[in-house]
Amino acid sequence: MFFRKGETAITALLIRYGIWGIVFAGVAEAILLPLPMETVSIPVYLANPDLAFLYSGILVICSVIGSVIGYKVADLFGCLFLKKVEDLKAVQKVRGWYDRNVIVTLLTSAVTPIPYEIYVVSAGLCEVDGKRFVIGCLLSRMLRHLPQGILITFGGNEILQFVKEHLVIVVIIIVVGVFLYRLIAKRIEKYCR
Repeated sequence: MFFRKGETAITALLIRYGIWGIVFAGVAEAILLPLPMETVSIPVYLANPDLAFLYSGILVICSVIGSVIGYKVADLFGCLFLKKVEDLKAVQKVRGWYDRNVIVTLLTSAVTPIPYEIYVVSAGLCEVDGKRFVIGCLLSRMLRHLPQGILITFGGNEILQFVKEHLVIVVIIIVVGVFLYRLIAKRIEKYCR
């Protein structure tokens, strides 16, 4: 319960600061922000639909910057991080993926429920190649955040009106989307094993 209240307060604060909230959240996403970025970014995008695509691009850049910072900190202070990571099994699982393919592993971060921080910390702990890490982060963050900005910029109020008028269709699309998401995530996970 306390975590939810704290999460709501953080989200509300970041939304209030608009683009600066997105900048902060983007950098913090890979390091310490325990909430889905969409809870911050989408309300800010909807407040300024004409700028949503630009904002999503800024979010991608800031998230990559935060990822590099998190990677370097984990690389330098790996032993300390290892003691602080709550889900050691997830770190070990991601470490195995990095051994197979750095870029594909980072792409999975856009579609799996494993927190993005786990991917970043694991990359630092595993001392993965820095260039591949940055490329993978850039691609995964683009895959995760740009479609939202594109949809809101080019569909904004029309999308909201459609959702209001066709809620049943939207729910069906979401259910099918979640099913496809899980199916793709499982296939990617099998590929990375």
